[in-house]
Amino acid sequence: MAKSSVTPWQRLRQAGDFALAWLPMLLLVAGLLWSVWLVRSTPSVVPLVAMKIPSQEADYDVRVFTLKTFDLQGRLKSSMTGASAVHSPQALITMVEKPKVWIYKEGRVTTATANQALANEDGSQVQLMGKAVIQRDPSADEPEAFEIRSEFLHLFANTDVVQTDLPVDIFRGDNHFKANSMKADNLNQWLVMKGRVKAVLHPKHEK
Repeated sequence: MAKSSVTPWQRLRQAGDFALAWLPMLLLVAGLLWSVWLVRSTPSVVPLVAMKIPSQEADYDVRVFTLKTFDLQGRLKSSMTGASAVHSPQALITMVEKPKVWIYKEGRVTTATANQALANEDGSQVQLMGKAVIQRDPSADEPEAFEIRSEFLHLFANTDVVQTDLPVDIFRGDNHFKANSMKADNLNQWLVMKGRVKAVLHPKHEK
C-alpha cells in the first residue's frame, strides 16, 4: 500500500490554517491578559465625571445697551436699557440684567424696572423678575398715579395687561391693595385680585 506523500508546501498551508483557526482565541486571551496587567499596574481608580451637555450658545451678548421698538408708522412703541442682554436664537428670547423699560401708549408712559427681565422678539411681552416695579404717572384721563410691586410681573405691552401669581402690592393714588395674585387690564379698566386681599382706602377730598 503506497504512502500518501505530503509536500512541504501542503504542510505549511495546514499549519497556517490551524493558526488562523485559533487566532481569535489567541487574540481574546492576549486582550484579557493585557486588561489584567492594566488593572494591576493602575495606582488608583479615577472616578468618572459626568459629561455636561453644552448649553445653547447665544448669538449675541451686549453690555450697557438701549433697545427701541417702533410700529409700522415709525412711532416709538417701547424702549429698554440694561446692564447686559443675552439673546437666545433657539428660544427667541432675550435675558436682560438690570432692565428699565418705557412703554409709550396713547400719550401715556409706563415705566418698568426689575433685577432681571425676559423679553420676546418684538418686545410685546416682558417678564420682570426680582423687585419688579411698574409705574404709570398721572395723566388727564387718569389723575392718580398707579404702581405695582412684586417679585414677578408679566407685562403684555400690546394689550396693556399685567399679571402675576406671586404676592403683589398695588398703589393707586393714596390707596393701597395687597393680594396673593393679580391680573390688571388697563385697556378695559378692570383689576382682579385673588388670595388674601387687603386694602387701605382713603376718602377723596373734594376741592
